[in-house]
Amino acid sequence: SNGDWLRVRAAYVEGRETIEAIAGQFGISASAISRRRKFEGWPPRRNAIPAQANCISSAQAQPDGIEPRDEESAPGDSFGASTT
Repeated sequence: SNGDWLRVRAAYVEGRETIEAIAGQFGISASAISRRRKFEGWPPRRNAIPAQANCISSAQAQPDGIEPRDEESAPGDSFGASTT
């Protein structure tokens, strides 16, 4: 109903939950919320946690700041392989 969509919109605009969490609360799909948001031109989210806040950088992901090795930079040099 239209009243349900008003509540969904309020949860989206004012809340901090992900679209998936809001969809679960109202028993609808996240894509339905996205389509309705675009169609009706909902305002930007006010309190959402930026997506970047949940990401970690590659430096944080590697132990002791070790960068992943580029396999093309050292052909023939691999663990357990003979270099002679």
